[in-house]
Amino acid sequence: MVALGVAGALIGGLSPSIISKKDATSKISEVLNLQETGIREFYSICGACGAGCGIKIGVDGKGNLLYVTSNPNHPQRSICGRGSTGKWLWSHPLRIKKPLKRVGARGEGKFNEISWEQAFDEIASKLREIIDRYGAQSVVVTRHDIRMWNPLFGFLLGTPN
Repeated sequence: MVALGVAGALIGGLSPSIISKKDATSKISEVLNLQETGIREFYSICGACGAGCGIKIGVDGKGNLLYVTSNPNHPQRSICGRGSTGKWLWSHPLRIKKPLKRVGARGEGKFNEISWEQAFDEIASKLREIIDRYGAQSVVVTRHDIRMWNPLFGFLLGTPN
């Protein structure tokens, strides 16, 4: 209740040219509602493509993803179909959450779960084998997103590709 009193005092002192009382009241109600329900919101940039759209992510008190939507304060103000599927991709029941190693013939669909450490060790070993045999230029690092990993990873491997 103290928050409502403080909010009312703040709203009363705001210039109408900055924000309307209706908009301010709406925002304050939204924040108080989030506090009561235990929902936390985070702002980030979507990594589904290279556009870097602003997203708003809602998480409950247990850390479960509730929604991914556009950030209304971001200059772009909307997200595409890829970004809109963020929650669906994250919580889909068929999403692979641990490394799997093929144990049968290709296409047979037989896999065993392995540790992340084993997966990274095997990938590093195979990359080292390829680089030693064919040279660093034989490795291409590619991914369509906005992160710096591509050039950094390529640099660390010694490949300009």
